[in-house]
Amino acid sequence: MSEGKISLWTSQDVRVHQSLQRGETYTVKKEYVKEKFGEVAWIFLEAYGYLGKVAAAQMEQPEGSESLIWTFRDRKWVKKEGDSVVMKLEVPVDQVLLFNLNKWNKILNLSFIGEAREEEQFASELAKMGIKDTLEVFRSSFYPVQKRKIIDSWKSVFDLQGISDEYIQGGLWEIQPSWVTEVL
Repeated sequence: MSEGKISLWTSQDVRVHQSLQRGETYTVKKEYVKEKFGEVAWIFLEAYGYLGKVAAAQMEQPEGSESLIWTFRDRKWVKKEGDSVVMKLEVPVDQVLLFNLNKWNKILNLSFIGEAREEEQFASELAKMGIKDTLEVFRSSFYPVQKRKIIDSWKSVFDLQGISDEYIQGGLWEIQPSWVTEVL
Protein backbone atom coordinates (compact mmCIF):
# COMPACT_ATOMS: atom_id res chain seq x y z
CA MET A 1 0.00 0.00 0.00
CA SER A 2 1.47 3.31 -1.06
CA GLU A 3 0.82 6.60 0.73
CA GLY A 4 -2.94 7.12 0.90
CA LYS A 5 -3.67 4.25 -1.48
CA ILE A 6 -4.61 0.60 -1.08
CA SER A 7 -3.87 -2.30 -3.46
CA LEU A 8 -6.96 -4.25 -4.49
CA TRP A 9 -7.77 -6.96 -7.03
CA THR A 10 -10.87 -7.32 -9.18
CA SER A 11 -12.12 -9.46 -12.04
CA GLN A 12 -14.16 -7.66 -14.66
CA ASP A 13 -15.52 -8.39 -18.11
CA VAL A 14 -13.04 -7.66 -20.90
CA ARG A 15 -15.41 -4.87 -22.07
CA VAL A 16 -14.82 -3.08 -18.77
CA HIS A 17 -11.07 -3.26 -19.31
CA GLN A 18 -11.47 -1.98 -22.86
CA SER A 19 -13.51 1.01 -21.67
CA LEU A 20 -10.88 1.77 -19.03
CA GLN A 21 -8.19 1.65 -21.74
CA ARG A 22 -10.22 4.26 -23.63
CA GLY A 23 -9.99 6.50 -20.57
CA GLU A 24 -13.58 5.92 -19.41
CA THR A 25 -14.47 5.52 -15.74
CA TYR A 26 -16.42 2.33 -15.00
CA THR A 27 -19.54 2.23 -12.80
CA VAL A 28 -22.21 -0.43 -12.21
CA LYS A 29 -25.94 -0.15 -12.90
CA LYS A 30 -28.51 -2.24 -11.00
CA GLU A 31 -29.70 -3.63 -14.34
CA TYR A 32 -26.34 -5.44 -14.65
CA VAL A 33 -27.02 -7.21 -11.35
CA LYS A 34 -30.52 -8.19 -12.51
CA GLU A 35 -29.15 -9.46 -15.82
CA LYS A 36 -26.39 -11.49 -14.17
CA PHE A 37 -28.44 -13.12 -11.38
CA GLY A 38 -31.91 -13.45 -12.93
CA GLU A 39 -34.67 -14.66 -10.62
CA VAL A 40 -32.45 -14.58 -7.50
CA ALA A 41 -31.28 -11.03 -8.24
CA TRP A 42 -33.58 -9.70 -5.49
CA ILE A 43 -31.35 -11.39 -2.88
CA PHE A 44 -28.23 -9.72 -4.26
CA LEU A 45 -29.99 -6.37 -4.61
CA GLU A 46 -31.04 -6.54 -0.94
CA ALA A 47 -27.47 -7.29 0.22
CA TYR A 48 -25.86 -4.88 -2.26
CA GLY A 49 -28.39 -2.21 -1.28
CA TYR A 50 -27.36 -2.45 2.36
CA LEU A 51 -23.67 -2.07 1.53
CA GLY A 52 -24.48 0.73 -0.91
CA LYS A 53 -26.30 2.72 1.78
CA VAL A 54 -23.33 2.43 4.10
CA ALA A 55 -20.90 3.34 1.32
CA ALA A 56 -22.99 6.37 0.29
CA ALA A 57 -22.82 7.64 3.87
CA GLN A 58 -19.01 7.27 3.97
CA MET A 59 -17.86 8.30 0.50
CA GLU A 60 -19.18 10.27 -2.43
CA GLN A 61 -21.28 8.25 -4.84
CA PRO A 62 -20.49 9.35 -8.41
CA GLU A 63 -23.34 10.15 -10.74
CA GLY A 64 -24.43 7.05 -12.65
CA SER A 65 -23.10 4.59 -10.10
CA GLU A 66 -25.89 2.42 -8.72
CA SER A 67 -24.02 -0.49 -7.15
CA LEU A 68 -20.59 -1.17 -5.73
CA ILE A 69 -17.78 -2.90 -7.60
CA TRP A 70 -16.27 -5.82 -5.70
CA THR A 71 -12.57 -5.99 -4.97
CA PHE A 72 -10.31 -8.07 -2.74
CA ARG A 73 -7.10 -7.42 -0.82
CA ASP A 74 -5.86 -10.95 -1.61
CA ARG A 75 -5.41 -11.94 -5.26
CA LYS A 76 -6.43 -15.56 -4.55
CA TRP A 77 -10.14 -14.66 -4.45
CA VAL A 78 -10.11 -13.16 -7.94
CA LYS A 79 -10.71 -15.63 -10.76
CA LYS A 80 -10.34 -15.14 -14.48
CA GLU A 81 -13.44 -16.75 -15.99
CA GLY A 82 -14.85 -16.55 -19.48
CA ASP A 83 -14.22 -13.14 -21.01
CA SER A 84 -12.94 -11.58 -17.81
CA VAL A 85 -9.65 -9.93 -16.96
CA VAL A 86 -8.02 -9.68 -13.55
CA MET A 87 -6.85 -6.20 -12.63
CA LYS A 88 -4.73 -4.90 -9.81
CA LEU A 89 -5.86 -1.47 -8.67
CA GLU A 90 -4.23 1.23 -6.55
CA VAL A 91 -7.19 3.04 -5.03
CA PRO A 92 -7.27 6.08 -2.75
CA VAL A 93 -8.25 4.78 0.69
CA ASP A 94 -11.11 7.26 0.90
CA GLN A 95 -12.67 5.67 -2.20
CA VAL A 96 -13.08 2.13 -0.82
CA LEU A 97 -15.38 0.57 1.74
CA LEU A 98 -13.56 -2.35 3.38
CA PHE A 99 -15.39 -5.26 4.98
CA ASN A 100 -15.01 -8.82 6.27
CA LEU A 101 -15.29 -11.33 3.42
CA ASN A 102 -16.62 -14.15 5.61
CA LYS A 103 -19.36 -12.02 7.14
CA TRP A 104 -20.22 -10.61 3.71
CA ASN A 105 -20.99 -14.15 2.56
CA LYS A 106 -23.51 -14.40 5.40
CA ILE A 107 -25.10 -11.15 4.24
CA LEU A 108 -25.37 -12.58 0.71
CA ASN A 109 -27.43 -15.36 2.31
CA LEU A 110 -29.51 -12.69 4.11
CA SER A 111 -28.46 -14.29 7.39
CA PHE A 112 -28.29 -12.95 10.92
CA ILE A 113 -24.69 -12.31 12.00
CA GLY A 114 -23.63 -12.71 15.60
CA GLU A 115 -21.66 -14.86 17.94
CA ALA A 116 -22.64 -18.55 17.73
CA ARG A 117 -24.96 -18.28 20.73
CA GLU A 118 -26.70 -15.18 19.33
CA GLU A 119 -27.18 -16.89 15.97
CA GLU A 120 -28.68 -19.94 17.70
CA GLN A 121 -31.04 -17.74 19.73
CA PHE A 122 -32.19 -15.90 16.64
CA ALA A 123 -32.74 -19.15 14.72
CA SER A 124 -34.77 -20.44 17.67
CA GLU A 125 -36.85 -17.23 17.68
CA LEU A 126 -37.62 -17.71 13.98
CA ALA A 127 -38.43 -21.40 14.47
CA LYS A 128 -40.98 -20.54 17.20
CA MET A 129 -42.66 -18.27 14.65
CA GLY A 130 -42.72 -21.07 12.06
CA ILE A 131 -40.03 -19.42 9.93
CA LYS A 132 -37.69 -22.00 8.39
CA ASP A 133 -35.00 -19.62 7.12
CA THR A 134 -34.18 -15.94 6.91
CA LEU A 135 -35.10 -15.73 3.22
CA GLU A 136 -38.74 -16.04 4.36
CA VAL A 137 -38.27 -12.92 6.47
CA PHE A 138 -37.16 -10.93 3.42
CA ARG A 139 -39.75 -12.41 1.03
CA SER A 140 -42.64 -11.33 3.25
CA SER A 141 -43.80 -8.03 4.70
CA PHE A 142 -45.06 -9.85 7.82
CA TYR A 143 -41.75 -9.85 9.71
CA PRO A 144 -40.45 -6.26 9.91
CA VAL A 145 -39.00 -6.68 13.43
CA GLN A 146 -37.05 -9.80 12.46
CA LYS A 147 -35.88 -8.19 9.23
CA ARG A 148 -34.63 -5.15 11.18
CA LYS A 149 -32.74 -7.44 13.62
CA ILE A 150 -31.05 -9.20 10.71
CA ILE A 151 -30.07 -5.97 8.95
CA ASP A 152 -28.86 -4.41 12.21
CA SER A 153 -26.62 -7.45 12.76
CA TRP A 154 -24.88 -6.81 9.45
CA LYS A 155 -22.95 -3.80 10.77
CA SER A 156 -20.41 -6.25 12.19
CA VAL A 157 -19.21 -6.85 8.60
CA PHE A 158 -17.15 -3.66 9.00
CA ASP A 159 -15.27 -4.87 12.09
CA LEU A 160 -11.84 -5.72 10.68
CA GLN A 161 -10.11 -6.06 14.06
CA GLY A 162 -7.79 -9.08 13.86
CA ILE A 163 -8.76 -9.90 10.24
CA SER A 164 -5.86 -10.61 7.88
CA ASP A 165 -5.78 -9.03 4.41
CA GLU A 166 -6.69 -12.46 3.06
CA TYR A 167 -10.27 -11.99 4.32
CA ILE A 168 -10.77 -8.31 3.50
CA GLN A 169 -12.99 -7.34 0.63
CA GLY A 170 -13.68 -3.87 -0.70
CA GLY A 171 -16.44 -2.03 -2.48
CA LEU A 172 -15.83 0.83 -4.92
CA TRP A 173 -18.36 3.11 -6.59
CA GLU A 174 -16.15 3.32 -9.66
CA ILE A 175 -12.91 2.25 -11.27
CA GLN A 176 -10.92 5.10 -12.71
CA PRO A 177 -8.46 4.27 -15.52
CA SER A 178 -5.52 5.66 -13.53
CA TRP A 179 -6.18 3.12 -10.74
CA VAL A 180 -5.33 0.11 -12.96
CA THR A 181 -1.69 -0.88 -12.36
CA GLU A 182 -1.62 -4.46 -13.63
CA VAL A 183 -3.75 -6.63 -15.93
CA LEU A 184 -3.63 -10.43 -16.05
